[in-house]
Parts: sequence; structure tokens; C-alpha cells
Amino acid sequence: MPNDGTKPFEARYDRVKLAGLITLSLGFVACGLWLTGFLGEGPESSRYGPLTMSVVGYSSFLFFGAVALSMLKAVLAGAIALRIDEHGMMYSRFSRSTVHWSDFAGFYHATMYGNPFLCFELKPDAEFQLSIFRMPFIAANRWVIGYAHAISINGMDVGQAQIVEALKHFAPESVTERI
Repeated sequence: MPNDGTKPFEARYDRVKLAGLITLSLGFVACGLWLTGFLGEGPESSRYGPLTMSVVGYSSFLFFGAVALSMLKAVLAGAIALRIDEHGMMYSRFSRSTVHWSDFAGFYHATMYGNPFLCFELKPDAEFQLSIFRMPFIAANRWVIGYAHAISINGMDVGQAQIVEALKHFAPESVTERI
């Protein structure tokens, strides 16, 4: 632990990492604008018609534009990405409030395309209290990685080992026994 063990563990968004992701997202925004013809004549495709190219372009523009704006907000605010303490865990991509340890079923390791993930499951009663908009993501995550929720460490200023250490320090052993 980076402190004496009584202070909460906090991870913030890494400004340099997020700046790279913002730049990448803005590149996809530009590609979307190019596909729509907004930046001049768009590409011609023998396989896809102009309507399809426009739909893909606008979708890219809207999705990656929203991603870039949300990351920019996190960079400018210096926001806390993850907070772990004796009460529970607050993961800003998941919830703005602390999820209590009694609501967790467990934490697990998973790998997708060689990238390690720290995953977690909530107890059914706690999961049903989540926003209706989270339900499709829960199903998709279970289908792709085998677990309902994953902690994305890409844009944080800490590594997975530090998060695991904090979880083992603050969370009950019944929740962390598989990590």
C-alpha cells in the first residue's frame, strides 16, 4: 500500500495516457467526418453505397466524439477513477457512489487477447438495483470475458498489482479469495 493502510486507496486518471486516447478518438472523429463527406468528397466504395458510408461516418463521429469528450472531462477535472476503502469500492466508470463490500460476490482475473483484466461480480440483489442502461453491458461482458464487470486500468495512474493489493487490504477475504 502506498500509505499506512488507514487511508483509502485512490487511483486517478493518468493525463498522458488519456491524452493519447483522446487523440486516437479524435482521429476516428475525423475519419467519420471524412466518410460523411463533411471534409470534402468522401471515399467511393464499390462494396458500400453512399448511405452506408454516411451512417458509418456519423456513427463514428458521434460515438468517438462522446468518448473524447468524456475523457477530456476526466483529464480536466483530475477525477478519481477508483477508490477503495473499508466500506467498499467506487469505480467511476461503473458508479459515482460506493458499492459496499456486502454487495460483491467476488473479484477474478480474466484475459482477453493477452490483456489482463480485473473482473468482479455483484450479488443478484445488488445487480438488479443498477441502471437499466447497464444491463446490456452486463450481458455483453459475460459473453465476451465471462464476468459481468471489468475494471479498465488503461487510463489510470496505477497498475493492476496495486489495485489487487488494495482490494486484499480492504475487502473481506470471501470477496478476494480468487485474485
